[in-house]
Amino acid sequence: MNSGFRSQETNKAVGGVPNSQHTKGQAADVQVKDPRKLLATLLKSSLDFDQAILYQDGRNNFLHNRKQVLYSKGTKP
Repeated sequence: MNSGFRSQETNKAVGGVPNSQHTKGQAADVQVKDPRKLLATLLKSSLDFDQAILYQDGRNNFLHNRKQVLYSKGTKP
């Protein structure tokens, strides 16, 4: 995990949106070798989540987890 809870100051410093779920302890970013595999596992699980964003652009390969599934620009589902 490369990001979980963030204070307002840390969230601002990393470019997070002011109402980020990270500031409430309700989001986590997980960097893994194959984030698609982690996403597939998450979707098959019975875990309750409200957003998952797959980032995969050659530099960043991680999954931001809430419940809704989104893909970063250039990432194919």
